[in-house]
Amino acid sequence: MTISKTGACLLVLTCACANVLPSPTPGIAGGSSGNSVSNEDKIMLPPRDPDIAVQEEYEAAQASDTAAAYRLFIARHPDSPLAGEAKKRLAEIADR
Repeated sequence: MTISKTGACLLVLTCACANVLPSPTPGIAGGSSGNSVSNEDKIMLPPRDPDIAVQEEYEAAQASDTAAAYRLFIARHPDSPLAGEAKKRLAEIADR
């Protein structure tokens, strides 16, 4: 299976935006050894501003500057004002 440059960028960006980190597992190397913190003691971060996340995804599409990247952005955020910008750029790329 191959992942396109755009797909890889969006995957990394999505994971980074979601703050996805592996959690330690007791009994496995690198896991906790009895000094675990209970879920009640953990601090929950506030949710990210969705407009910032959409802006970052648009910037990732701009960085790849491919038709596939703009199509993906439009499909994921059809109601975003940036979808109009993505459509304009997609049309420009199609005219090449």
